[in-house]
Amino acid sequence: MKIKTNILKEFACSKVGDTIDGITLVSSNLNDKSDWSYWTRQVLEYKGNFYKTMFSNGATEEQIESPYDYEPEEMELTQVFPVYEIAYR
Repeated sequence: MKIKTNILKEFACSKVGDTIDGITLVSSNLNDKSDWSYWTRQVLEYKGNFYKTMFSNGATEEQIESPYDYEPEEMELTQVFPVYEIAYR
């Protein structure tokens, strides 16, 4: 799915359950960190399909890095599929 980067920037500041242009944020988790950046993975749902995206933020006030700063105006997101976990007692 192709999506405009300005919409992804809005989702970077959104909470799970928020919807923008018919696209819903279903998951947002800190994925990795370094001395300079925090990496966040998000899963978006659009028309019953799920897509993943990942962005970084500066880890300190001295790191001038915002989500999707160095990405093109439109990005191709990778489709993902839900995996259900079954717990046994």
